[in-house]
Amino acid sequence: MNYKFRAHESFALRKGWLRKGMKFIDRDGQTYIFTSKDSNEQLAIGKNMVKSLRYWLQAFNVSLEPVSGKRYQEFTDFGKAIWENDSYLEEQGTLWLLHYQLVTNKELATAWYWFFNVFSINEFTKEFSVEQLKEYIKYVLQTEVSTSSIEGDITCIISTYLTPIRNKKITPEENIECPLADLNLIELTSEGRSYKKRKIMTEEIDSLIVLYALLDKFYKDYDDYQEVRQIPIKEVIEGEGSISRVFNMDIFVLNNYLDRLHNEKYITVTRTAGLDVITILTDMKPIDVIHSYYKKINKG
Repeated sequence: MNYKFRAHESFALRKGWLRKGMKFIDRDGQTYIFTSKDSNEQLAIGKNMVKSLRYWLQAFNVSLEPVSGKRYQEFTDFGKAIWENDSYLEEQGTLWLLHYQLVTNKELATAWYWFFNVFSINEFTKEFSVEQLKEYIKYVLQTEVSTSSIEGDITCIISTYLTPIRNKKITPEENIECPLADLNLIELTSEGRSYKKRKIMTEEIDSLIVLYALLDKFYKDYDDYQEVRQIPIKEVIEGEGSISRVFNMDIFVLNNYLDRLHNEKYITVTRTAGLDVITILTDMKPIDVIHSYYKKINKG
């Protein structure tokens, strides 16, 4: 597996950017906008921002781009669902779905994957997290990345989730925050010298978003999912890709969601001595759950 660092050109995703890209993909089917000479004029953003947007569309699994030959972008099934249902990213559930795509994308968003799946420290400084990511890259990924790239990714992670303080001295474009900042998953500590990951609360995420994450993990992890319909509860509580880590939930909030999905008859949860498992009851695929989520909120 290849890993990517600082492919964002030092720009966190900005509000309105994904829609800019999705609009061209929807129009063309396979868009070459990002390799055209006047791409910055058509997208109405700077050249480095065009490179950044091209990266973010793929990192959020909104689009795919061939690794060789003509370099066009086309929708993934996930990206098509977002375009058709919430292209302006107005729904909180859409932001959680995008967050999930980003932090489970180990290849294209390696630092984001590490931050939520591996880095278990809840309160941290930028300097400390840079050193920890360095060690992960060296000893676990067994590759080399420049310190400046690592620092750039940590800065960008914080910018992705921290609501910025408005600065009148910089341009309006620079004041545009990342849409995922609305999730408020990173906060400044009261002393203002460090940061902390915020644990989410019950009711903060729609249960269908949690079901989507559960099924996505299930179908990716189990090749024999037709026969094996069970997941050990431990796998959604602990380890990389677990629901508790990607959404930064504590065990009480996670169990609340599992019980809710049990009551809604999507799963059954069995908790007995030595056998704590989730049995998948629904035949829905992950993409079906996304469409069900949008139908549900549109009815409400």
